[in-house]
Amino acid sequence: MTNKQKLKLKLKEQKDKLTELSDPNLTLTEEQRAELNTVMGAMRDTDAQLTALELAEPDPPDVRHDTMSAEDKEKLELRSKFSVGRYIGWQAGKAQLTGAETEYMAAMGTDTQLPISVFEPTEQRTHNQGKEVRAVTPGQQGGVNQAAIVPAVFKRSVAEYLGISMPDAGIGDMTFPVLSTTPASGVGAVAKDAAVNAAAGAFTVSTQQPRRIGAAFEVRVEDLARLAGMEQALRTAIQGVIAEKLDDEILNGAASAYNTDGQIRGLLVQLTDPSAPAAGVETWARWHTAAVSHLADPWATSLRDIRLLVGTVSYQQAAGLFRATESNESFPAYWDRVGGGMRLSGKIASPASHIQQAVVVRMNPANDAPAVMPAWSGFDMTIRDMYSNADKGQVKIVVHMLVGDVVLLRSDVYVQDSFRVTS
Repeated sequence: MTNKQKLKLKLKEQKDKLTELSDPNLTLTEEQRAELNTVMGAMRDTDAQLTALELAEPDPPDVRHDTMSAEDKEKLELRSKFSVGRYIGWQAGKAQLTGAETEYMAAMGTDTQLPISVFEPTEQRTHNQGKEVRAVTPGQQGGVNQAAIVPAVFKRSVAEYLGISMPDAGIGDMTFPVLSTTPASGVGAVAKDAAVNAAAGAFTVSTQQPRRIGAAFEVRVEDLARLAGMEQALRTAIQGVIAEKLDDEILNGAASAYNTDGQIRGLLVQLTDPSAPAAGVETWARWHTAAVSHLADPWATSLRDIRLLVGTVSYQQAAGLFRATESNESFPAYWDRVGGGMRLSGKIASPASHIQQAVVVRMNPANDAPAVMPAWSGFDMTIRDMYSNADKGQVKIVVHMLVGDVVLLRSDVYVQDSFRVTS
C-alpha cells in the first residue's frame, strides 16, 4: 500500500468516526466530546498531509485503452455526419436521403425511423470548458448578426439518479427474467455421505411491448428562413420535451398493471404506501432518523448507499433545518456530505394534508441496474399537415418515442417514504 493510499484509508476511518460521534440522538460524555475534538484535529492534519503528497506526487495521466470496435467507431463517425435537417427535408418530400443518414439508420436497424442516439449529447473538451460560449452567426448581405439560439429550459432528469437504465429493445418484445428464489435452504455443512438439500429455482419474467410518448411542434416558415441553428435548437427541444415527459412517466405512470393501451407503469405505483409520519412538522433529527432507518443488508450497508428524492416543498423545508444553533449545515447539505445525496424533483406531487411523498433509493454498488425501462430503437419523426396550414406558413413536426414500463428488477432497492413538511 502506498503512502497516499494509507492516508486516504486513514482519512476515511476518521470521517467514519466523526459521523458516529455526530449522531444527533447521542448525548456526548466528556470523554466523547474530547474524542470528537481530537478526531476533528486529526482529520485536518491528515487532509493537509494528503494534499501536500498529491501536489508532490501527482497521479500519472489516466491512460485508457481504446476498446471500441471498428463497427462502433464507424457508427460514431456516421452519427457525427447525420443531419436532422436533411432528414426533415426528406420527410417533407423536398429532398432525397442519401449518404450518412441512410447508412446510419441501416447500421442502427431503425429502417426509416430517426435513431434515438442522434440526440445523445456529445462530450466536448476545450480550453473554454466550464464557461458559457455562444457562437455568433454572421448575417448575410448586410443582415443582423445572430447569437446562438437560447434553448428552452426543462426540469432536471431523475432517471439516472434513481438508477433506472434504458436498454435498447431493438425489434420485437423485450423480456426481463429475474431469479426470484435462491438455493439458501440448500446451503450448509453436511455430514459424510449426506445429501445436500435442494431448493427449487424459479424465475419471474416481465415481457414488455412498446408504448408511445409523443410531442408535436409547429415551425413558422419565416423562422426557418431567418434563423441559423434551427437544427441544433430542434434537437435540444425534442430531447428536452420528450425527456421531461419520460421522467414524469417514470415516477408517476399510473398503470396499475402491464397494459398495451397507452398507459405506462411508473415507479411510485409499484411501491408500498408508507405510514403517515408523526404529528408535527419534520425536524433535523427526524429527517436524519428517517434516512438512516432505510439501512438494510444487502440493499444499503452504509449511509453513502441511501439517496433521497423529495418534492420541492420537502426540500425547502429540510433546507431550513440546521444541525445545531451555531451550525450553518442544513440537512440536505449534511446528507450530501455523509449520505448518498438529496435531490428535489418538481415531478413529485405537491403535499396533501401537509404530507409529501418521497422516494428512497438504496444504491449499494452491488445493486447494479435495479430497474429498467426499455426503449425501442428510433424516434418516429414525420412532418404532417404541410398543406392544411400552408396559408398560415406553418409546418408541423410530430415526434414519437416508444418505451415500456419501469421494470423493478430489484424491488427492495426502492422505498416510498413520506414527510410532514407544512403545518
